[in-house]
Amino acid sequence: MPQHRPSNAPSPSNNYIEVSDQTQLPTDSPNIENIPELTKRIALDIEKLQAEAIRYEEAALAARQKSALLQNILNSYLNSTLPLFRLPDEILTVIVEQCVEADTTGHALSNHAITRVLARTSRRWRRLVLSTPSLWKIVRVNTVIHKECPQSWETLLRSWLQHSEPLPISCLAIFGEIGRGGYNMILLQLLISQAYRWHHVDFDFGSDSALYYQLTHTRSHMAHLCSLYLAVAAVTDEHASGNTSQAFLFAPELREATLFNDITPGARQIILTLPWSQLQELSWSVNTPCEFLDVTPHLSTLRYCYLEIASDTEVDDRQVVTLSHLRHLEVYGPYLGVIKLLDHLTLPSLGDFGMHFKEFVNIVGDLILSTFVALQKRSSCHPGFLSSHLMIFSSPSLEEGIETVEELSLEMGTIIDNTQALFNLRTIKLFRKLRILHVLFEDLSETLLSQLADVMEARCRPTSDTRCLEQLSLEVIQWDDRPKTLLSTRSPSFRRILDLQRHGLALQGEVIDGVWHSRYRDTRWCAGDVTKDERRWARFGYCDWLKDSIYNFG
Repeated sequence: MPQHRPSNAPSPSNNYIEVSDQTQLPTDSPNIENIPELTKRIALDIEKLQAEAIRYEEAALAARQKSALLQNILNSYLNSTLPLFRLPDEILTVIVEQCVEADTTGHALSNHAITRVLARTSRRWRRLVLSTPSLWKIVRVNTVIHKECPQSWETLLRSWLQHSEPLPISCLAIFGEIGRGGYNMILLQLLISQAYRWHHVDFDFGSDSALYYQLTHTRSHMAHLCSLYLAVAAVTDEHASGNTSQAFLFAPELREATLFNDITPGARQIILTLPWSQLQELSWSVNTPCEFLDVTPHLSTLRYCYLEIASDTEVDDRQVVTLSHLRHLEVYGPYLGVIKLLDHLTLPSLGDFGMHFKEFVNIVGDLILSTFVALQKRSSCHPGFLSSHLMIFSSPSLEEGIETVEELSLEMGTIIDNTQALFNLRTIKLFRKLRILHVLFEDLSETLLSQLADVMEARCRPTSDTRCLEQLSLEVIQWDDRPKTLLSTRSPSFRRILDLQRHGLALQGEVIDGVWHSRYRDTRWCAGDVTKDERRWARFGYCDWLKDSIYNFG
């Protein structure tokens, strides 16, 4: 291969500067009369050598630049001989799509996102990647994982959005702490500028309520928007004005909405007006039950609802509202707020019901259960699934009832004494049709396991009035600030439960190396529903920093 030298490169053999032989370090003190001539000659030699050095440096730089260019051309030619680089565009596109799907760390603010990495691989790949908008239609932004705010963020996000045009886009954004020089607001405004293309939106504003209120002033026709998730950890009076926002009112395809914020009871907040009559799924944190009851008449197609109530403010005199299509209802809040809500609803299609509380409700369990039974009678509904805390069954005067429930999910722990509640489940004729029981332990003790084993043994002996328990799942909540708790076969009470398999009880899990591993997958529309997490991953891609949304009740 011939050598390439820039045309302006000097030739060492021809252009080398010969320094004057007379320019030597003096051995003796020079004659003072010769000093001017010597200094002049030395200065001239220095000037010539410096000029020569500059020319060589420029020649070396030009040579390196041309060498790098030729190396790129050589690599491109060599790559073109490899089978992977000779694939048709149709097949190569499928491969690139799989690479994008497998990228668990990339996001729009990173130069290491797989789309940008592949675009730097070869000219053909760059053309393919930049001309395929479907590779850019998932827009993930995470400013939490960055310690600094580079000025390139705006450019990176803008280019990503441009490459995705004109397709609808799914935007997931997790914004970091307040005080990042306005970068969070700049990024949000860029995303808002594309609101007309939003397909799925999932924004977590952290503690920066200014971002949330900026979004509420959006004005766009969102023709493609199907799902909306908004979460903010703090709402301050500085931004809250108590007015109504219609930012998402013009979204004809919106079917799913999640609106969460940390509400201070009595605080003012902007009320988002949604196309309520279109919604099929709604998760919402409200200040009082009245906020939900105000829009209930418009929720004509709602099928799944999770409601978080901040306070138990008195509900004004109003008629009972019917939600004809609601199949699943889960409520969390103060028990009086939950009771006031249920007293104003009729749910003829209710099949799954969950209620969880902010306070200990063991002494008012009978009141809560009587409200639930009254809801059943008023609605003529037959819920087959009930989820709550064990302590609601703690009343010594608990009456028989709740005949329709076949599947029960209970949380229990050792913080309060569950002896009476477990005794009630074991001895009285509650849940005559119960077939499936799910137990979620907040913590463990041998006493609690022994009492649970007593219930299991009683429930696995069918009577003329009570159905035999068929399935059992056991799981222990793992807390970040506590040592990991394991359900071990070293526990005599747990071995009693395992022995019930010989009597036909099916356990949803297995013992590995003496430790219990649950296989239960909650696919019911609720806080722990694994299918909801999988649906979120399908929309925004699975990534290492995407935390599951889990609500810790009680």
